[in-house]
Formats: sequence, C-alpha cells, structure tokens
Amino acid sequence: SLSDALWHHYRNVALDKCKTVSDPRDTIIRAVPPLYEGVYCLDQNQMDHNNNNNSNTTDSRSTRNTLNTQYKQPSQQPSSVTSLRSGSFGYPTSVYKVLSKRDGNAYCLRRVDNCTKCLSSKVCAMVTDRWSSILHPGILRLHSCFINQRALFFVHEYAPNARSLYDVYMNNFNIISQQQLNPLPERLVWSLIMQLISIIRAVHSANLACRSSLLPNHIMVTRNPTGAGNTTRVRIGSVGVIDALEFDSRKPLEELQNSDMLLLGRLIVGIATRTWIVPQKTSSSFTGKSSDEAQLRSCIAFMSNHYGNPSSDLTNLVMALLQFNSNNINNSKPPTIFELCSSAIVSNHALDELNGANSALDMYDTQLCNEYESGRGLRLLMKMGFINERPEHGFDREWAEMGDCYVLKLFRDYVFHQCDDMGRPVMDMGHVITALNKLDACDSEKIALASRDGNSLLVVSFADVARCLDSAYQQLCASCVPNPVFGGSDSTVGGNSLGSMAYSSVRRG
Repeated sequence: SLSDALWHHYRNVALDKCKTVSDPRDTIIRAVPPLYEGVYCLDQNQMDHNNNNNSNTTDSRSTRNTLNTQYKQPSQQPSSVTSLRSGSFGYPTSVYKVLSKRDGNAYCLRRVDNCTKCLSSKVCAMVTDRWSSILHPGILRLHSCFINQRALFFVHEYAPNARSLYDVYMNNFNIISQQQLNPLPERLVWSLIMQLISIIRAVHSANLACRSSLLPNHIMVTRNPTGAGNTTRVRIGSVGVIDALEFDSRKPLEELQNSDMLLLGRLIVGIATRTWIVPQKTSSSFTGKSSDEAQLRSCIAFMSNHYGNPSSDLTNLVMALLQFNSNNINNSKPPTIFELCSSAIVSNHALDELNGANSALDMYDTQLCNEYESGRGLRLLMKMGFINERPEHGFDREWAEMGDCYVLKLFRDYVFHQCDDMGRPVMDMGHVITALNKLDACDSEKIALASRDGNSLLVVSFADVARCLDSAYQQLCASCVPNPVFGGSDSTVGGNSLGSMAYSSVRRG
C-alpha cells in the first residue's frame, strides 16, 4: 500500500478539498455564484472582515480560523508587504475554494468587484480562450472567466495545501523565532529557477505574458512528501486576471515579455536571499538607474559570497536578466526566454532538474504499483458487498440465496468467517489477502466451501468463484438505477473518485 508519508499527504489533500464554512448563513456564501458550493475563504483579510460582521457565529469563526492556519499572516506587516499579499490588482478582490456542481471538482474562485463597467462577456471569452489552451504542469489553468452578480469571476485550477512563494521562502525574518532564516540550498534554488523558466517559456511560446502571475504572492508552492527527486513544485496562479482587467490599456507583447524577464531576475534574487524587493520603478523603459538598484546590488553581493565566487552561474544569470554591469545598468533589453534556454548556464542545470523529475517519477510509479494491488482487492470487496445478503432483486426475494450468489455467500464465509476447533474467530489477514488475490487472478486451485449448518459442501476453484461474481454483478448492473447527476452536496464531495471506480469496475467486468 502507500507509504505513510504519501498516505498522510493525500489524506490532507482530501481534507483540504472538503473544507467549507460551518455556518450556512455566512455572508461569503452569497458572494459565490449558485453554480458552486462547498465555499471556503482563502483570503485572510476577507475572512477577518466576515468574522467581524457575523457577531452571531462565534463557533464557526473559531472553527474556520483553526482550519485556516496555513493561510494566516502575521498581524503586523510593512505596507509594501501588505500590498504584495493582498493581490487585489487594484480592485476589491476575494478568493475562495469552491466545489463545482457540474463535475464535483475543487476550484479556486476569484471575485473582483467594481470592474465590470469596462468589461464584457466578449472580453471574458477572449481571455479564457487564450489561457485555457495552455496546458503546463507549472500553470494553474484558467477554466473560465465570466461576469455575475455585478462582479468579475475567474475560475482557476485549485492546488490543495499550497502556500505562496512569499510565505514559504521570502519572509526573511521569522516572527515566531525572531531569527533570520538561513539561505536555501543552491540545488533547491536552481530547481525553482528551472521550473520558473519552463513556465515562462510555455507562456511566451503561446504569445502571452505572465505579468503579475510572476509576483511571489501568486506563485504557489507544494512539497513532495516522500523526499525523492524534486521535493518542491512551483505553479503560477491568477493567470489571465490582469489581461482582463487591463484589456483596453494593454501594452505591446514584446514589452510585457521583457518585463517578465526582469521580474524573473528579481524572483531569483528574492529566492536566493529570502527577501523580496518591491519594484519601485513603474516606467516601461529599461534604461537608466532603478531606484532600488542599491538594494539589488547588495543582494547580488550576498549571493556571490554565499553561492560561490562572483563568476558563478547563479550570479551571472541574475546579472544578465537585470542587465547589471560593474558601473550601471546596460541600455539593452534583457535576453528573451528562448535565448536564456539555449544558454549553457540553463542547459547544464536543466539536466539536473530532469534527473530529479525522473527520480520522483520512479518513486510514484512504485507507489502506484502498490496501490494497484490494494485497488484490486477493493473492487472485489465492493462487488461482493453489492451481492451478498441482498434482500431482493426485482421480484425475486431469494436471488441472493440461489445459484451463483449462494456460492459467493459461502466464499465470503470462507474468507472472513474462519474459526478454529474451539469456535474462536481466526483473524488472519494473510489468508484474506491471499484468497482475494487468487480470486482476482482466477486461480485454478480448488477450495472447499461449507455452509454454516454443515449441510452443504461445495468444491470449487477460485476461477469458478470469479465467474459467479462477474455473472451476478453483471445482472445487477443490467437493471440498476443510472448514476446520479452531480448537483447535490452528497454526490459532489469525492464523487469523481468513487464514480470512476464504479465505472472502472463495470468496464473490467
């Protein structure tokens, strides 16, 4: 079966997707279109605002605050950091985890208010078409963009238990321990850089620009629980939001992509030094000195001392992206993402990232094989559970006590209800697993099945029992009620997994 680390990881993922507000009268439920349910607020500022307005829901507030510890922010932050964390794009913004009534999947729903005067459904459709066509493991895909309740909504792929890059790596001063955080290992820094370069390459290849999605509060970080291969994954979120909000005032694509490369340089500096220097210069020109150049040069000097000599690959990469030389900023533009990918610096470290990805893939392949063994037994148990002791099938009240079903009833006792000579129950897990494996493999080995009163004794093979199981299960499937359509709360939570399993069982017979 799965390792303990992966089991706990996927359990936490399932719990995260099921989190919802405990009070049905909570105001955030009315802020979400009726197509979605299972609402849970991911924005701490919005949650605190709702908590202050809902004076009658003290218990629900304490529950939500307890569950939302991964999103809690320090109470006192500089104004620049507070602006970075909000990610409001200049408009009142709220972010929720929701469950779709159409497919039962969890999504990240962003609501932007006071911005619909200059937007139309046509603009939303154009933005959705552009971004939904990009399929990349490092991009939280935009599924839809629409106007509802006089607000603009964005539906993105949801990353369970993810935290922002800023919260994980760039909060240089740990408020809890009151200590400076240690620099990250160089291997981890390069892994994050390679993933970001791959993401930017995919976006620029589609003639788009990442723009604000490359800010550290919009880059989500998840961890590999096993520690094999690449232990950290990054994904950019909020794609397409700024494209819709600034659709009428959009800049030339070349200028936006150049800004992405400059922002990549700042991101590398921020990851290596574990701090974020908020860009002070808003001009689109790449010439002249930046008002925060002194801070950037200080960070680059730290990188040179900690990650090798001044001619190290990491320092050279940052200098090339930010267009620094020894005296000033060059008048040329930063290299394009395609020029960067063809450079020797990136190609050397890209191979290390590929090796790490393959190692992680091998580990997950091993875990998948183990889970496949468990899945086979679960399918057999579910089929037997549908058939054994069934009170009636149509007008036949004795269906579960005759023919193939009677053999399955005796086989159930053979597997789970063994007793010793003194009548004491035998709890032998090895016997159960061996019997189920032989049943799944249709083994030709003969076994004796006895009734509880001792009046009946059948000698059959595991292959005979497998044929009886398939025949009885197919009879049930032929006359069963069709699967319910997603739309109720009971059918959505976890509906995809169980529905896929049921379909898989019928398809495999």
